[in-house]
Amino acid sequence: MFRYLVDEDPVDGAEIVLSDDDSRHLVKVVRRQVGDGVEVIAPSGDLWPCEVVSTGNPAVVRVAGPARPAPYVPPLTLWVGLAEPGRLDLIAEKAAELGVRDLGVVVTERAKRVPDPDAWERRQARMQRVAVAAARQSGRGVRPVPRGLVPFAHVLETTDPGQGIILDPRAGDSLAQVI
Repeated sequence: MFRYLVDEDPVDGAEIVLSDDDSRHLVKVVRRQVGDGVEVIAPSGDLWPCEVVSTGNPAVVRVAGPARPAPYVPPLTLWVGLAEPGRLDLIAEKAAELGVRDLGVVVTERAKRVPDPDAWERRQARMQRVAVAAARQSGRGVRPVPRGLVPFAHVLETTDPGQGIILDPRAGDSLAQVI
């Protein structure tokens, strides 16, 4: 079943206009026709069955039944060290598949290449596109929002005591022991 993310919770019987990118995907890539079934994913994560009612530009789908409730996803923020662009895309993809809500990138003292603000803005936009695609494919309503670059000290200062876990390959305790 093909899924599309929407920005508002639908109601039964309502018609939903898909974005230009989703319309193109629906018609040109997966070649859905009027009457075919698709699903939309609400911001709450609920999956709504829909039927294609128009394949124009933009495409329109109609909600065709009650939502399937989304499983509970805890409010999880993932902080990762600055990495190469391809690795950041992979992290954004996997974070979306796991249901991470916020994705922060930390700049440490030993960071080799810190992108300038314009380059980081483009990188953030790419990570967001990757996260949205992964959320759609995995059926997650939660889409991680990549944050700006922050220093590691900021993460330590803003994380509530007892609420954060730092994964370090040199640590003496395993993650299972810590949790």
